[in-house]
Amino acid sequence: MEQTSYYGSIELNTLGDIVRKQPELVKVVTGKDGKTRKYIDVYFNPRQTPSNYGHTHYMKVGVKKVDARQDVNYYIGDFKPNEPQQQEQTATSANVNDIPF
Repeated sequence: MEQTSYYGSIELNTLGDIVRKQPELVKVVTGKDGKTRKYIDVYFNPRQTPSNYGHTHYMKVGVKKVDARQDVNYYIGDFKPNEPQQQEQTATSANVNDIPF
């Protein structure tokens, strides 16, 4: 099975609003090195139809239905397949008859 990578962006203001409204969604973990790290669960799902910008997937904060609030938008990002860029041919094929000498 071929794996596809995706690229996109996450809207940090929306993520910050969610964390301020529901700080209980943030998991605080202390590592073996003593550093405290903060995590939040996310879902990465395919869209039913691609967006006008070619986004085929979206990301939202992972919240249980019972904990979801009506006044919070949990969608934080859009993504599209990371397709390899076709390298443009640097040398153009010129007709020999177009040479000026």
